[in-house]
Amino acid sequence: MPRHLLSAATPSSRRLASPTRQFAANVLVGVTALLVFAAASRAGAGETPHGPPANAAAASSPIAASGPIWQERESDNFRIRSFGTEPAGPELAEQCEALRRGLYEKWLDCASPQAWRPRCEIVLHDTDESYLRAVGAGASRTVASSLTRHIPGSAIVRRIDIRATRDNWLSSALPHEIMHVLLADQFAGRKLPRWIDEGVALLADPARKQQLHLADAQNALAGHAAFRAVELLMLKDYPAVERWPVFYGQSMSLVRFLVERRTPEDFFTFVQLSLDKGYEPALQEVYQIDDVADLERRWLAEMSRQSTAESPATAAQAVDSPRQSGLRRASVEPRSIEPAGHRQGAIRPPQSNPGSAVPARRG
Repeated sequence: MPRHLLSAATPSSRRLASPTRQFAANVLVGVTALLVFAAASRAGAGETPHGPPANAAAASSPIAASGPIWQERESDNFRIRSFGTEPAGPELAEQCEALRRGLYEKWLDCASPQAWRPRCEIVLHDTDESYLRAVGAGASRTVASSLTRHIPGSAIVRRIDIRATRDNWLSSALPHEIMHVLLADQFAGRKLPRWIDEGVALLADPARKQQLHLADAQNALAGHAAFRAVELLMLKDYPAVERWPVFYGQSMSLVRFLVERRTPEDFFTFVQLSLDKGYEPALQEVYQIDDVADLERRWLAEMSRQSTAESPATAAQAVDSPRQSGLRRASVEPRSIEPAGHRQGAIRPPQSNPGSAVPARRG
């Protein structure tokens, strides 16, 4: 009833209207109770959303508290989100911090790196469906995926999605993805060549997993299916799916070859110089290697030496979790290899626009 008519109504008309208002209020209370009951039933049945809510406070509402919800555990540099009745244990956050410290010490000789702000978000997915909805169906063969985005003058995104249904993800996938985030942070705004990005991250994997990748590289070399050095250096994106094993193996092999010639910190210097000046000036300045052809000769000689000292066949028979902890979340489609000359400074890493997202991996 309009307010001006209600004010003019007689006492008797008000009494007649009161039961009507009471009935409407009762209906409203009943509908609200049904909605609350339905929401609680869905939570109790174990329905799992594909990712944590944008507003973490919403996950702590009284309605959601009766069942599993997205929980948070924070440390200095990480925010760990998991779906359940309790947050992830503090020991997991401590392990993440220890991994980060160890990687900074190894690659940058830095015992006290600058804190990540915002923190790196790690999302533990308790079902395969939840993981694939978050990172995309193209990541069906992956265990983990990382996403970093640096936009000048805007926010920084650091996120790692983990398929927590897989065994050994803590040792076989998490260090790999944290290394990807560290790389993206160190070279903010620059898209790294794939062989560098993956080769460095693979060196954070367990030793047995690394041996499997090296076996792939050795077998491809023996079968004349390996990438030439110039091909590997000029890849803009991941190769065709059937060449992933040799790509991963050769990328790790080449990074390890260069790292062992000097130091990990020197390798990062080489990466920065190659982005600024091109591969050949960087090779000459850091490693005293004349050009890409000289790099290939030295690298293949080292691979040949290793093949006589190690047994790829034995390594390939080792039992391990899946070698790929993930791929970039962006589509991984075959890309043609650009021809490149061998003149000094002519071979440069593929470039991207500063500020563009580094697609998720991942692993």
